[in-house]
Amino acid sequence: MRWLAIEDVWGIGRQFAKKLKAKGVNKALDFTNLPDEYVRKELTVVGLRLKKELEGISAMELEDVKTKKNIATTRSFDKTYEDKTYLQERIATFATTCAEKLRNQHSTCRIVTVFIFTNRFQTDKPQYYQSINVTIPFPTNSSIEIINMQKLD
Repeated sequence: MRWLAIEDVWGIGRQFAKKLKAKGVNKALDFTNLPDEYVRKELTVVGLRLKKELEGISAMELEDVKTKKNIATTRSFDKTYEDKTYLQERIATFATTCAEKLRNQHSTCRIVTVFIFTNRFQTDKPQYYQSINVTIPFPTNSSIEIINMQKLD
């Protein structure tokens, strides 16, 4: 830290570096020697956490990974398809992928949203957008149960 310029410390932006240099802080080591009160006042709590980290004191606890509330499997098709049977097969494949993601995080779902839309960049062609929410009467992460709830109008 003795040789690390203050502007090269991750988290110290141009404005803070300018302010610190005016105070005579040119190296990371100089920054760690500042009083906590000054750092908190001038660089906010984020600056104080940065100072603590440079001092070797963990300032933030790692958070537990939380279960996602939403899972998505989205794909673009190589061309426009109008065959509903083909689309149902693709939706079943995507549902299987989502169910696998649910199982991997040990969770379940009760609502599945399916949306299909045309290429919005092909403005010379008619546009289509449709989405449906399918409510499953019980929590599940089974591919078979999710696919069996599939509706396509």
